[in-house]
Amino acid sequence: MKNMKSAIVLTFLFLNLEISAQNEPEKPVFETVMFQEGSKIYVQRDLPIYLSVSTSKGGKAINLETPAHPQDANPMFLDTEGVNYIRSKWAIDKEKQTYHEPKREILFPIYADGIAPKTKIFFKGAPQYIEGQNTFFGKGLKFNLPVRESVSGLSKTFFSDEGKYTEYNDSKSNLNVEGARKLFFFSVDNVGNTESTRSTSFTVDLTPPETLVEFIGVKFENVVGPSTRFTLISKDNLSGVHATFLSLNEAQELLYESQISMDTLDEGPYKIKYYSVDNVENKELLKIEEIYLDKTAPVSILNIIGDKFEGDYTFVSERTEFNIVATDNKAGVKEIYFSTPSIQENIFVDNFKLTGPFGLKDIKFFAADQVNNSEKQKTESFFLDNKAPSTSINFGNLSFFTRDTLFISEESEISLLALDDESGPKLSYYRVNDGDTITYEEPFNLKNEGYKRIEFFSTDNVNNLESLKFGAAYVDNISPEIFINFGLEQIGIEDGLAVYPNYVRMFLGATDDKTGTKEILYSINGSDYKAYSSPKTIDLSERGAFSSSKKYEVKVIARDMVGNETNKTLSFLIKG
Repeated sequence: MKNMKSAIVLTFLFLNLEISAQNEPEKPVFETVMFQEGSKIYVQRDLPIYLSVSTSKGGKAINLETPAHPQDANPMFLDTEGVNYIRSKWAIDKEKQTYHEPKREILFPIYADGIAPKTKIFFKGAPQYIEGQNTFFGKGLKFNLPVRESVSGLSKTFFSDEGKYTEYNDSKSNLNVEGARKLFFFSVDNVGNTESTRSTSFTVDLTPPETLVEFIGVKFENVVGPSTRFTLISKDNLSGVHATFLSLNEAQELLYESQISMDTLDEGPYKIKYYSVDNVENKELLKIEEIYLDKTAPVSILNIIGDKFEGDYTFVSERTEFNIVATDNKAGVKEIYFSTPSIQENIFVDNFKLTGPFGLKDIKFFAADQVNNSEKQKTESFFLDNKAPSTSINFGNLSFFTRDTLFISEESEISLLALDDESGPKLSYYRVNDGDTITYEEPFNLKNEGYKRIEFFSTDNVNNLESLKFGAAYVDNISPEIFINFGLEQIGIEDGLAVYPNYVRMFLGATDDKTGTKEILYSINGSDYKAYSSPKTIDLSERGAFSSSKKYEVKVIARDMVGNETNKTLSFLIKG
């Protein structure tokens, strides 16, 4: 509260000073008088004069009368500005008491002064600027008050100072207080003639202009872009701005006239040096604004996170994430923009994915820095593969399907074939019954007898996972059982071999519990194998295969439907 009162008092004081500076102070009043300087007598012309005579110096005096016109004397008034004379016709020689020769008048001069001095004002020592009816002065202002004197001569000259009149002298002629001022002045002569107050109005301007730099467009910290312009705004509260000067770095100082566009300058650091001068030569202290002109766009890079395969195209999956990073040389990256077929142009904030039907997809992106430098839009193409591969199982050639069951042998080579028309198959996996999952590398066999469930699936090169499939088969590892029979009993034994007559017939047979017998082959005494009961041959039981008396060795092969094979050899003798 105390500070507020002080502020109010100060404001009121300054206001009163300003008002008083514009109004004439109380003017002193000077008495009109008679004044003697040497032998000269000066009388203010409007003063009354009384004439008297005396016969002794300093003795009793008697006032003079004008009997013809009594009103003209006591008092009388001098009629002529300047010298007036009171005269006697002829001068008398004091010694001879005769007229002087040659004759001469007796003249008593008296000077009438009814005209006041005339004072002028001249300014010096400071720059001057006139605008319309207003006059402005700068620093170092002094004034001079020369006077055209009256008859009686100058007594004093006065001027207004701080709300009162002060006697003028050269030491008091400095005007070093800023602001508008009305200076009042007058002079008075030795008989009290006082000049009518004269005045002049002017403004003392001691403060330099103030200049600010303003950036139009983008500015980030101390970095500006090529689209930025800057302007220098100068103001001066009194005489006004005369000129503003500018230099960039160490370049020549130039007169500033209009906005400067940064796109006309080369990239790099700049020191903007500037100042203004007003119309009375008050010069602002040099100011410096340091900036960096950044004309280089940022550089962005698209990163792929997750599933990716390089082939005819760059293949990705719907799980693949994309990340965009950008770097900038100076101002720093402000925003990164991107778009995909399913995402309109957007500001990049977090990782994104490609969606929609499989096929080629374009990702477009670019980055902008803090001062609006934008790189040229980039486009990268990717093949979105969101289809899993398709795998089939092949149980090989040694297989037989019957009674809703597929039978294979331990020799059957089981293979998996994965197909993928996009990124291509990568790996296939399988497991038998509830066993471990095995990576498929080459065809495999199943050794153990019994029913087998084979589960399998594949992945492609972008890790699309096929739904689990399965195939089933029965592994038949048991060979057929061969039976060899004769049409009659043996007739003897010789050397441990059974003996049969030469008209005997042999019958071959085989049984298989799972798939049944596919074929029976036989060979007699090393001959080529022949199919038993083949339509192309005569059945062994229907021909005289053993008509010669000798030793016979018959080899028999039986195979089931999945290639399991049994061999049996029988030796015997024939007697005729």
